[in-house]
Parts: sequence; C-alpha cells; structure tokens
Amino acid sequence: AITMMCMMSGVIVVALETATIAEIWTVQSRGSGSYRKKAGSSHVVLMGGAVQHCDDSLLTAVFNEMYHRTYRERWQDCVVLVCTEEAVFRMQSFVHAHLSSEVKHLVHILQGSPLVKRDLDRCAVASASDVQIMSDTSSRNGLSPSEEDKQNILRAVSVRRRCPDAVLWLVLLTSEARAVALDAGLQGNRCFAIEELRDCLLVQSTQCRAWSTLLCNLIVTTDDEEVEEISRPSSARAPDADMANTGGDMAEAEPLEGEGKDAKGEEQGWRGEYAWGLDFEVYGFLPAVRFRGRSFLEVVETAYRETGVVVLAAQVDGKVLLAPFSELQVIAEHTVFFGLAQSEKDISGLRLRATGSGEWREWFHKNKGIGNERLSEASRATRIVEMRQRKSSFSAPRSSMDSSELAG
Repeated sequence: AITMMCMMSGVIVVALETATIAEIWTVQSRGSGSYRKKAGSSHVVLMGGAVQHCDDSLLTAVFNEMYHRTYRERWQDCVVLVCTEEAVFRMQSFVHAHLSSEVKHLVHILQGSPLVKRDLDRCAVASASDVQIMSDTSSRNGLSPSEEDKQNILRAVSVRRRCPDAVLWLVLLTSEARAVALDAGLQGNRCFAIEELRDCLLVQSTQCRAWSTLLCNLIVTTDDEEVEEISRPSSARAPDADMANTGGDMAEAEPLEGEGKDAKGEEQGWRGEYAWGLDFEVYGFLPAVRFRGRSFLEVVETAYRETGVVVLAAQVDGKVLLAPFSELQVIAEHTVFFGLAQSEKDISGLRLRATGSGEWREWFHKNKGIGNERLSEASRATRIVEMRQRKSSFSAPRSSMDSSELAG
C-alpha cells in the first residue's frame, strides 16, 4: 500500500510539474507574463516598428553588435515589446533563425503596448539600462515614412511621460520627424533620423575620401578572426563567398579583364591595409596620474609617441568635444578621454591603473550630469537677465513720460 501511495504521489507530482512547464511555455509563446530581472543583471528594452514588423536587416545588425563575442562578459538581457500575437511569432522566428543557441535565452519577447503603464512595468522599463525605439526601414508595413515616425514618436512620448528616468533612444526615418520629436521634449543627442545621417555621411564622403568607411568601421565591432578573414585575398577566401560573388559555380567564373599577378598583388596590398585599419576601435579611459594638470595637446603627443594611440576627443563640462586643444588646458582626475587603438592593451599605459576598463563609463555619466546642472543654472541665469532687460525696457518709456509731464 505504501509503495502504491508513493507511486501515485510521484505520478501526481510529475503531472503537476508537466502542467506547470506547459503553462510557462504557453505564456512565453504568446508573449504574456512579465520579465523577471535577476539581481545584479541589466537589460535593454526594444520596441517600435522595427520589432513590430520584424525589420530583418536592421535587427540583424543590432543583435550582432549587442551580442558580439568580444563583449561576452557584458552581454545583457533583451526584452522585446510588440503589440500583437502575430508580431510575437515573427520575432520568435527571427530569434530562432538568426541568433546562436548561447544568445537565444537572453531575448524575452512580450506582447503589450508602450502606451500602457502596466505593459511598460512588465518590461521593467524604469530599471532598464537602455530603451531603444526603432522605426521600420523595410516598409513592409505599408505605412509612409511620416506615419511610421509618428507612431514611434507617440511611443517615445509615452515612455518619457510614464518612466521619466529611462534612458531613451529614438531612431526615426526622416529629419522632419526628428524636429517634431525635439519639439515634443525628447533629448536631442538620443534622437536620430536615418535620412539625415545618410545625407550627412554622403556629403562628408564627397569632401573626405574613405570617410564613410572610417566611420562605419568605428561603430561596428570586428574581432581578430573577422579581420583575418577579410585580409585574405579573394582566391583564398571561403568558397561560398566566391560563389556568391560570381553567381554560380566557381569553375565557370572567368577572371576579369586585366586581372593577373599585378592585380593580385594590388588586391593583397589594399586588402591588408584595409584589414589593418579595420582593427582599430574607439576606447574610453580615465587618464593616468602623470597626465593630471597637463594639457590635452601634451596627452595627444605622449600617447602617440609611446603607444601609437590617437587620442581624438575628451569630455569637457559633460560634453564630448573633438580635439579640444583650446578648451582643455588642465586635465582633472576624472576627465574622460577617447582614443583610437587596436586593443585595450594599447591604452593600458595611458589609463589610470587603479580603475577597470569600464569605470570610465560611470564617470562619463557623472560628468554629464554635472554638465547638465551647470547648463541649467546658466540657462536660468540667462532667463533672469532677459526678464530684467524686458522689465527695464517696459519701464523706461513710462518714466520718460512722467518726467515730461512734470516738466510741462
């Protein structure tokens, strides 16, 4: 009898656990439930037309950079908020097809609306490290660019009103929509228009050769294996890539006119130089003690002479300035610098040794807050001066009239 009772209890427990697992799977597949943030962890929230309509090209670039193997120790959870069950299914299919198995469990897809406070709380928007609202660039939703931007501006305003402390980023399609977003009170340095960036990049590229290549390489992470693959000549690269370029069987591909030993040598030359430049990235750091009290120019000269690192920018009064030679004459303890280097090892001799590689980010946000406070104080002082000037301009005619009347 005892054995039978134990067996029945085991069957009941297994059935209950199976039902619980099935319920959890059903909730996750429909995008219900809430995101449960683990202690000591951080997460990013994605929303907007890009995830609602699953913009493959944009999302692939975003997730490739977010979960690049170079930053494995800094990977965060990603909470995706979409409005319909169909959108949930599309995003689940995208994650299954495009993300690796070690990344899939970090992506949580929820169904809800950014206009509803409860749904924002389900995503833990208030405690997210970033909230990114991205427009759909694929145009598969049938909306015009202006209509797509209006919906995303509405989402951004809702997040700003319900979670004012959230770090909100807004990616729009048109420059006109960006102007509307700024008028709605969104922060200018976190609001971008793809059309405006594209046009500016095109104009700058006509003035400076290879500018677009330089800028794109700086904002996209490339590890050693990728650089090595790119540096190989076309004859030594992967067969699939060559077949894709020729459009068929490699055996049927004929060499281009003028292609020979000289062409191959020239290819190896430019490809190797391109791969060498591709390996450079921008790194932030706090200056070593020996740089305190010195000027920005002295840091630039010392860094390039000793390590080959190009120090190109620094944070001054909360703002990042490019080459602030005149603005930064005396370096303080927590001045944040940005240098162009091939690895973090190159800046180890320039960085404050007591700090880790990520501590500069904390001081970057602290300095930015101090700069914003100074800016707000300056703006208040300016408004007070303007009010006093207007008051004096209104009172001056009245006093002159009174004196003329007395004289009469």
